[in-house]
Amino acid sequence: MIKLNAKILEKNGEKEFVVIPYEVFVKIQEELDDYECLKALREAKSKEANAKTTPFDQVKKGSNMTNDERQKYERVKSIRLRVGVEEASRSLQQVEHETFEDALETHWQLDQDGNVTPESICWLFCWAATGINSSATAEACKLRFNEILDKDYNWFKSNIGHGFARKFRYRKPPRKIEL
Repeated sequence: MIKLNAKILEKNGEKEFVVIPYEVFVKIQEELDDYECLKALREAKSKEANAKTTPFDQVKKGSNMTNDERQKYERVKSIRLRVGVEEASRSLQQVEHETFEDALETHWQLDQDGNVTPESICWLFCWAATGINSSATAEACKLRFNEILDKDYNWFKSNIGHGFARKFRYRKPPRKIEL
């Protein structure tokens, strides 16, 4: 409990103002801030009461994937370029679509070892599967997929699938959490 050491000022015989030392004012302000944070935390907790949770062992592994998804992710992770990075980039730049170039710059990424990220491969597969409503774009992306990667489009389609690719194409790669 904060000791106020307050001085009450009266006006016309009525209590009008309270004067407290500045240090007490700061302590009261901090307590009010803490209280507001506590209220916000309780509100958020009640909103999330029925939210899906992730078991600690999955968090510790750095992933909330199902076993099937983890296996597919590992399969995609094993796909390598069959051509050099520059040649792959040149090949992909030949795809003609109004948004492909910007998307390529954003989503075609290499990991720290110089391999194409699984997310990037999933992204390219989605373009090859849909062509963003253009069959010409889809065919161009399938051609590039088969040309630059060591697994072809049909292998990916039957072993990984469009549903997985769609879910994981924009996902951040899992990172290890040190505990």
